[in-house]
Amino acid sequence: MMTTAIRDPDDVLADPRGSRTARARRVADHRREAMVARQVRLTDALADELGADRGPAGGEATGGLWRVEIRVPVGRPAIVSRIVAITHDTLTRSGAAR
Repeated sequence: MMTTAIRDPDDVLADPRGSRTARARRVADHRREAMVARQVRLTDALADELGADRGPAGGEATGGLWRVEIRVPVGRPAIVSRIVAITHDTLTRSGAAR
């Protein structure tokens, strides 16, 4: 008699030799977590310097690149310059800038 064990999908995800689908899911989850972490670091850095109303909106652009959108007061170039500098410094430190 032959018996076959039916594996729990969570076991496949935990198995380092899991299926290609499981590996792809882990990679996608890791990328998503990294994107959220970058956005949180950037939000915190902007809030520390300029207040809580300068939060970024970000997401993954085509080709796996990460993009960020921040509303800026166009009539206040000093603040715009500071926002760009904070964003550049934060993303460079996190390894997200290319």
